[in-house]
Amino acid sequence: MESLNNLIFGFSIALDPVNLMYVFIGVFAGTIIGMLPGLGPISALALMIPITFNLNLQLA
Repeated sequence: MESLNNLIFGFSIALDPVNLMYVFIGVFAGTIIGMLPGLGPISALALMIPITFNLNLQLA
């Protein structure tokens, strides 16, 4: 029964509107960067690292 509670807790965190917004922003940015010629996944990760330092993540 404890594992079911943990599963429900995990889904409640994953389906939080703020977390879903970050997912959609990431998908949008990945699609835009993927369309640019000469800019691959490695350079896109290097460009996104400074953005992640400014995120204020709230853990439960």
